[in-house]
Amino acid sequence: MIKNSTLDSLSPGKSGKILEITCQEDMKRRLKDMGFVRDTLITCEGEGIHGDPKAYFLRGCVVALRNSDSRHILIREVDI
Repeated sequence: MIKNSTLDSLSPGKSGKILEITCQEDMKRRLKDMGFVRDTLITCEGEGIHGDPKAYFLRGCVVALRNSDSRHILIREVDI
């Protein structure tokens, strides 16, 4: 089943495509500089012991992101 959600809800091993970033402009710019741009495939690679932060693989790199930041990234879950 394919559904829209936020990046923080993506479980390890699951993937999605970025739809939109909804945070303030300075953080949005920082995320885009790290590769978080529309239509990018992103996979949750793992999470910290308490579920925060999570590690995401996108554009050939692994990036750790706090849930408080990743909840501002809208995604569509996909099966790969």
